[in-house]
Amino acid sequence: MSRRTISQPDSLEMLLDTMCNTFGGIILIALLIALLARDTKVKEAETRAVTENEAMLQRRIASVEKDLADVRAQQTALERQARESAQSGLLSMIEARQRLRQLRGGLADVLRNAHQKLDAGPAANAGQVEQAIRQMLQKLNASEQRQTEARALETSLKERQRELQLTLQQDSNRLAQAIARRVQRLRLPREHATTKTHLYVIVRYGRLYPFLVYRDGEPERNTTSLRWIDETPTTRRVEPLPTLGVPVTNEGALAPFFRQFPADSLYLVFEVYEDSFAAFIAAKAAAIAQGFEYTWQPRRNGEVLRTGGGGAPPPPQ
Repeated sequence: MSRRTISQPDSLEMLLDTMCNTFGGIILIALLIALLARDTKVKEAETRAVTENEAMLQRRIASVEKDLADVRAQQTALERQARESAQSGLLSMIEARQRLRQLRGGLADVLRNAHQKLDAGPAANAGQVEQAIRQMLQKLNASEQRQTEARALETSLKERQRELQLTLQQDSNRLAQAIARRVQRLRLPREHATTKTHLYVIVRYGRLYPFLVYRDGEPERNTTSLRWIDETPTTRRVEPLPTLGVPVTNEGALAPFFRQFPADSLYLVFEVYEDSFAAFIAAKAAAIAQGFEYTWQPRRNGEVLRTGGGGAPPPPQ
């Protein structure tokens, strides 16, 4: 009977296999840690941007609410003035009617006296009767004249009341239009992924400061209107020079500025400071007209802008 030989695995081969497996596991764990760290930084940057956006929106909403309260106070004052004018006209008309009633009562007394004197017979003094009739006619004419004046006053008051109501309605319409112009409808940005490269553009002092400029189609760092200060081997502080940026006047004047950048391969990241929000609105419209995608981040006036921190830029809206 032949003997079967069982081969034992080589101990060196097992050691090498174990070391390779261990080294591969270490590499996998290091990659996972790096990915988690990067995702954490991105989430922190997104959370900070959302918080700053919400703060700016709240400030703008508070400003609009204050303007609305001022407009409502003006409308209330106009309505009170119209009511006071109408009440004053009604009081004048009531007084005129009371004077007419008193005058009619006096005429009735004169007529009674005249009838009494006529009924006294021939013995009565004809001159007194004639004088009483003459006084009665004078008072009657005065009464008719005052009644005519009262009717004219009533007509004038009604016309004035209609004019006040029309003026109040026109003022209310103008106030509503002013409110509609001041109120800006805001919406939350809808970000989307893109394969384009980003370009930072600072909006401050009512001017635009791009990080890059294109000369003969080649990009280079903007050292004309921006000051670059090295703080560490990997970070730089960027300061816009107040009088050297591209002034924002209107949408049409910005078209040549945006045409120097390739819209098919770049999207714009506006860094908007508090003093230049109106300039950002005009610049955004001009960029959209040139076919650019964009996003923006709010900045406080005293905030320092740095580059090279390793954070990812926000995607376009």
